[in-house]
Order: sequence, then C-alpha cells, then structure tokens
Amino acid sequence: MKALKAMQFSKKIFSAAAFLAICSASHASEYFVVVPVKGKTEPTVSSISVSLQAATLPEGVVGVPYSYSLLSSLYIHGDPSLNTALASFSTSSSLPSGLALSESGAIQGTPTVKSLTGSPVQVTVTYKNNQSQQTYTIFVKGAPFDSRWQSSAVATVNADGTATVNAALSSVLTVSALPSSGKWYWEITADGAPTYAGYPVVGVGSSTSGYPGRAGSQPGCGLYLYGTSNYIYRNGVESRVANTSNVLTTGVAYDSATRTATFYRAGVSLGVCTVGGAATTYVAAGAGAATPTYPKFTLNTSPVNVPAGYSALATATQ
Repeated sequence: MKALKAMQFSKKIFSAAAFLAICSASHASEYFVVVPVKGKTEPTVSSISVSLQAATLPEGVVGVPYSYSLLSSLYIHGDPSLNTALASFSTSSSLPSGLALSESGAIQGTPTVKSLTGSPVQVTVTYKNNQSQQTYTIFVKGAPFDSRWQSSAVATVNADGTATVNAALSSVLTVSALPSSGKWYWEITADGAPTYAGYPVVGVGSSTSGYPGRAGSQPGCGLYLYGTSNYIYRNGVESRVANTSNVLTTGVAYDSATRTATFYRAGVSLGVCTVGGAATTYVAAGAGAATPTYPKFTLNTSPVNVPAGYSALATATQ
C-alpha cells in the first residue's frame, strides 16, 4: 500500500514538473526570477538627496550665442541607479532677454540686451520627487564696438577697411553707434592733399546725408580742413580755428554724458562742440564740395596718444 501511494505521489510530482516545463517553454519571456540577496535593499525616494551647487556662470555678450548646462552643478547622492536624464529644471524668474532655460538644465540663446548689474535667476531641479533650489546670476556685456564703416549709396567700403565718400556733401558712418556712456577717443586720417575741393570732414553725426554739423545738413559736430585753415561746424554754426596746415589726422574725444566732442590735431585741442540732434550718433566722416577725387578715410580706434580721462574707442561696448 505504501509503495502504491509513493508511486502515485511521484506521478503527481512528475505531472506538475512536466506542466511547469511546458509553461516555462511557452511563456519564458513573461516571467523573471527574483533572487534575494541578504542585506541588500532598494533605495527609497527619501534616501536620495539632491543638491544644486552654487556656481559662477559665464558672462554673456549681446549678439553672441550663449550656452551653459546646469548639470555641472547638480549633485545626487544615494541612488545606485543614477540617471541624470530624469532631472527636470525649471524657473519662475526672468532670464536676460534672448536666453531660456530648458527642462534638461541648459541655458541657451543669444542675449539681446546688456545687463551689467546681473539678472538673478532662481532655478529648481526635481529628481525622483526630490527637489533643490539655487539662485544664479547672469551678467551680459554689451557687444564690442563695431568700428567698420557702413557701405551706402554715398560711401564705398574698400578691401583694406577704409571708406571712400563718393558724393558731395555726404558722410560715411560706423556700423556701431557711439556708446551712451563713457568717454571715448579715436582718430581719423584722410588721404590726399589738404587743398582738394572735396575737403575732408570728421566728427560725430547721425546721417549719411550731408556731413556732421553743416547748416541745413545734419546736426552734430564736424571739423574740416579747407586749404590751410581748419573750421569747426557746431550744429550749423561755422567757426575758424587754429591753423594746422597739412595735418590730415584728426583726433576726436567724445564724452557720452555731456555729448561734447573735442577735436585734436597733432595733439593740440582745436575746440569743443556740443552734439545736437538725434540721440543716436556715430563716428562720421564726410566730403565737402564736388571734386573728381573724394577723400578716403581710415579709422583708428586704438590710438596711442589718448587724452587723460578718455579710453580708446576700441575698448567700448554697445
């Protein structure tokens, strides 16, 4: 009897084993085996710590693409299955104009407005229901002053960077407007003899029509050499100044706060002029009366002999 029961029990075990074998073969991809390891536990959300570290972000520059990742400031502890792709960044602060924060922590864009005092941005990062906050400051510098001459209907920019004014009573302007703050100095050299009829005019102006300071032309300040005499145009008023014949390089010292331009020849001040007219002004150079040969101008924004209290225009930003 015992032998019979043992045989029946063995048959049941064999049948169960066979059934499991069949199930395992047909559903192998639907099952997995969990093997307990003594002393090992899965981390809980509360055992994970997340921290956004303080950092000095790189400065932005107006007009220059900006890119920085806050992942370099993210620290996560206590998660053996670390996956920073699960970190989500957000902010309710306003970033400098032109920049944006992505969910992955990238600050990108092209700044459009300078922010010398800095823009504080509070950032929140979330990782597996854990959060951390940090405030960063983004500074944006103005774009470097673009001293190239503008090509126009009345001026041609030459391959060597000089500009030729090709129409009577016309001007050429720089690409960048003069800064709204600071005190700046530059020099302009005109080619040719100072006796030509298309006498060169240099100064501060706002238009390619006419030349700086000329009556009925454009407000501003301009100094021109006619024959062996120098004249300053002060917003339409002409006055003769000290004679510095055959000197074709003119220095201009411009104070943005007072909008005054002081003209120099050979290191000697020839007079001061207050710029009127448009709020936005440019480095300007122009030609006088009609002549077969118009002057060609070279702009030097890094002169050596800069007057005390002024900076070379090359160091300015917009």
